Amino acid sequence: RRAEAMVSDYRELFEDSLVVSQEVFLMNCRMATTPDMRRFRQVLAAIKAEMLKGRKPVPKVCSQMTSKLPGWIAAKGTFPVMKWQEYLAVVRKDISSLPERVVQLATSYIHDIGEAIYLRRGVDPLIVLSPQWLC
Repeated sequence: RRAEAMVSDYRELFEDSLVVSQEVFLMNCRMATTPDMRRFRQVLAAIKAEMLKGRKPVPKVCSQMTSKLPGWIAAKGTFPVMKWQEYLAVVRKDISSLPERVVQLATSYIHDIGEAIYLRRGVDPLIVLSPQWLC
């Protein structure tokens, strides 16, 4: 009962910003193969499927660029920032010789989903490959 009351309180408190499951889970998270953990995974998968239903798929070039980010970050070392021309050259070398406008749009998308920061102000835009680096 106490857990159900907490879930009810949290659902009311966060109804506009979080998805709170109807089901209450009490489990040992260190034991990944228990029936409770399997059920928890099923519920999470159902929530994910519901959230993604009706959404447009991620453009292929954006997926490719996102998958390359860790390598680009590693190559930059302690300063994961690139000027636009350097970034454009790396994208064209690692993915394909895309038109600059396509790279701009894909980078804007990656910025919008929080995977990188695209600073478009000024003559030479900057791309922060790791947003956490700024923290």
